[in-house]
Amino acid sequence: MAADLRIGDFVENVQGISTRLWPNGGLPSSDHPNPAALMKDGDQKLSELGHYMGGTFYYEGEWYWGIDRLHYLENRLQLAGLGASSPPLVSMPSVQIEQEKSQDQKIEFFFSFRSPYSYLAFDRSVELARHYDARLVLRSVLPMLMRGLPVPRSKSSYILHDCAREARRLGIPFGRICDPLGKGVERGYALLEHAEAQNRLPEFCSGFLRAVWSEGVNAATDRGLQTIVENAGLDWQNAKQHLSSDRWRDRVKINQDRLQEIGLWGVPSFRVAGQSVWGQDRLWAVEDLLI
Repeated sequence: MAADLRIGDFVENVQGISTRLWPNGGLPSSDHPNPAALMKDGDQKLSELGHYMGGTFYYEGEWYWGIDRLHYLENRLQLAGLGASSPPLVSMPSVQIEQEKSQDQKIEFFFSFRSPYSYLAFDRSVELARHYDARLVLRSVLPMLMRGLPVPRSKSSYILHDCAREARRLGIPFGRICDPLGKGVERGYALLEHAEAQNRLPEFCSGFLRAVWSEGVNAATDRGLQTIVENAGLDWQNAKQHLSSDRWRDRVKINQDRLQEIGLWGVPSFRVAGQSVWGQDRLWAVEDLLI
């Protein structure tokens, strides 16, 4: 690979490189005198442009991570007059809402109140479960930062920009943000059991996510949380009595252990028919497993 980068033939040869690497388990040694220097240069360029991982395309100030975002890149290239007469090469799978109903299916939905991707997925997941008569099990987990996992600034920045782009595509309000990290998340999770007892758990979770990611509501304050609670059809005077409870920590611990058990760590994630699915843009895969 280092040799192909040196002579400028990487794009032409990348398919063969991948074939040799993955099915055959290795690549021949490079004759490049210092392949580590190429890696260092690549890492430096990635950092300068403001991203944090590979498998990512960059074009004119915008990032496209993985195959799920290539349709955005293709659209931009076509708008620039490049290949405008050609049919699209990259399609974005989407939920179809077929008429077939699932048979006694269960969807485990792992989410976090601090995850904007969870916000984009939440109402759509509820609708999907309702349409297919599947039982939706809501599993709240702590945000990665509150679990002690590192989140580089470049990652946070990319996520917000990507969520804004995805929200526009999906027609979901987004952008008036009041980050609930810490106290806001804890106060929200303290009310999960109460909302569930009132048969309003999906409404409360949906309302909380919408409030902090699109309405600028501060869930760390009584005024903000009262707005969320009442918009979910719950009584604030009854609800606020549960704010001092820490029983939610046991619930979250069970959910995080379950998330690790199925081999995932980020949210939103799903477990359906013995398969694990990650990402708000993979709801089409959840639907496929249901039908």
